[in-house]
Amino acid sequence: MNDLKFAFRQLLKNPGFTAVAVLTLALGIGANLALFTILDDQFLRPRPVLRPDELWSIVPADASGEPRFLNFSRPYYDAIRQSNRVFKDLLSIDGLTEKLRTSDGWEEIFGHRH
Repeated sequence: MNDLKFAFRQLLKNPGFTAVAVLTLALGIGANLALFTILDDQFLRPRPVLRPDELWSIVPADASGEPRFLNFSRPYYDAIRQSNRVFKDLLSIDGLTEKLRTSDGWEEIFGHRH
């Protein structure tokens, strides 16, 4: 407790140093908060979708109907996009794996629409 009293006495004896220290801390905290807010908004939160019930994921399946998570080649994707007569638009995503943190660690999750 004596150390805290001594520290406050020293800060009161040097108001110029105290002002610079408080201003530096305030600017550092403010800059950190601003950067995290931008990072959180742009990268960490899912982007809003106007009608999420209209989003579909097309996954190739084998003969038994089990999904086969294979990579599409660019020509295959272009062929699907050009012959599309059902969907308004198509999007291809490469290398995206969703993970959920559990008490046992990280777990990959796959969404399915039923």
